[in-house]
Amino acid sequence: MNDDLGKDFLRGLKKGPGGNTTAIVKEISHEITEPSIDNQVADCKGAGADVFVQLTYSKFAAQGIRKVAALGWKPLHIVNSNCSSVGGTLAPAGLDNARGLISAWWEVIATDPHQRDKPRVRAYVEFMKKYLPSVGIDDNTATPGYNNAYMIEQVLRRCGDELTREHLLKHATSLKDEQPPLFLDGIKVNNSPTDYRAVHNLQITRFDGANWMPVGNMVDLDGIAS
Repeated sequence: MNDDLGKDFLRGLKKGPGGNTTAIVKEISHEITEPSIDNQVADCKGAGADVFVQLTYSKFAAQGIRKVAALGWKPLHIVNSNCSSVGGTLAPAGLDNARGLISAWWEVIATDPHQRDKPRVRAYVEFMKKYLPSVGIDDNTATPGYNNAYMIEQVLRRCGDELTREHLLKHATSLKDEQPPLFLDGIKVNNSPTDYRAVHNLQITRFDGANWMPVGNMVDLDGIAS
């Protein structure tokens, strides 16, 4: 995706292998106004890539998943977490087409059979039914807003009646071991005035055709950051 989000993801991807980008055989972007990315997907296949990484939004991720299947291409297919919603991306792409897809999560998936009976997840489902009944529970695009609203509430509570910009920033950049309601167990919010990053752990996941399943142990981002 040729915007700031896509470029930021791309910088992270290139930084991951120690800056060694020789293994990247094709790098191609697309605009949000494009009706289809079928040609870009075909170009990546034609370049001989055996790993296909999509850093984009749900609409285009779904197109990419469908096109990969239509081409009979079998790369290791990776998508960024914000376009990996089962209801918002994978169902439109075809769940069978999405089987084997890889992503990384730090938020709970409300339909996950291992998560859905937890009280905090049930509370989210009730909230969605009451305030956003038109959004399916399997569409995780609402989850970040729910978690962010919780964190904004915590910051405002800490500020009390002193709602100045300086006081707000002080509390917003000194969060310690906060657990938003729909974060995976073991992942908490921590930041500082010199490090605004809130999330420091991720869980690699693979889609099995119905659910995202964890792969290995949780990844410590601080341990791999340079």
